[in-house]
Order: sequence, then structure tokens, then C-alpha cells
Amino acid sequence: LKVYSPAWVVKKIGQSTTFPSKPNTLSVTIATSVPLVNGSTVTISGLTGSATPDGTLSLADVGGSGFGTYFSATGSWTGLPGTLVVTVTQDTVAGTQYVFSFALTNPGCRQGPLNVTIASSPLCFPTVLMCQDMAAPAASAAGFYFPAPGDAQALYVKAPSFLLFSAWQKNPYPGAANALHFEFSS
Repeated sequence: LKVYSPAWVVKKIGQSTTFPSKPNTLSVTIATSVPLVNGSTVTISGLTGSATPDGTLSLADVGGSGFGTYFSATGSWTGLPGTLVVTVTQDTVAGTQYVFSFALTNPGCRQGPLNVTIASSPLCFPTVLMCQDMAAPAASAAGFYFPAPGDAQALYVKAPSFLLFSAWQKNPYPGAANALHFEFSS
């Protein structure tokens, strides 16, 4: 008798913006070596630091992947420890990639890359790190200013900063009236 060991064939997560305190769409792609059975749960953990309160999050099927057919349309979010639990509503198909997205609010301060994990129960799927997109988003991608490799990592937030700052004066002479001018962009 041969029994396949449950495994995550695909386990990717990425985000739409690195800006502090902004709504951030996280996209998840999963595929398994065996079907997830009706009533199972998929738990994504390690999404710490989000300003999103505990509660129910809407989950959207991305690209017609079939996610909405096999999984619930909402997930249970717990901000501390940064966990999203999604319920399987119909047995999935092994090897099929399911893609979904959900929104969290980024923290207000800089946050480095996180170790995001995925697990499932009641089948004995191992808890493993999710793969994060390390490529630089396209320069035209909304939510990324001066994109850099690693910007699409889940809940990675760049520190607030001024992108442009300049100051000048009208009159350089001592004792004379002077007007100071400041220009900045964040």
C-alpha cells in the first residue's frame, strides 16, 4: 500500500505596497500533493505588525483559479500572532494552484521581512516557510516607489522618508530681509 505524504507543492505570498499605514493586498498561491478535504483549515502565520483589527477578512479568488469554489469567501484574522485561518469547503484537487488575496493595513513604522509559514489540519501537512517574491516589482507598479528586490515580501514596510527636499533663500546679504523657501515630497 502506497500512501502519499501531504506536502505543499506551491506556497507563495506577496504584497502590493511597502508604504506605512496603507491598505496592502496580499496575494497567496498554494498547491498541495494530496487533496485538502472538506472542513480542513489552512493557517498562514507570521504576518505580524499589521494594523488590521481581529475579525473576518474577505478573501478574493485571483485570476479565476477556482479558489472560491473550494475555499470559504472569508477567513478568520487574529492580529497577534498575525494569523489567517481559511476553511476548505469542498475537497480540492491535488496539484492545482489556488490563488487568493486579502487586505491588511501595513504598520505605521518600518518593518523588515517576516518569516511567514503555512500549515493545514487535520491532515499532517508540515508547517513550512512560504516563498516570498524577492524580485523587484515593475517600476510602474502601484504602491512601489523606487522599487527594489524584496519589496513584494509580505508586510515588508519601508521607513517613511522624504524623497525630495530642498531649501533656498532669496537674499544672501547679511542684515537684509530674506525669504526662505522649502520644497519637499514624501
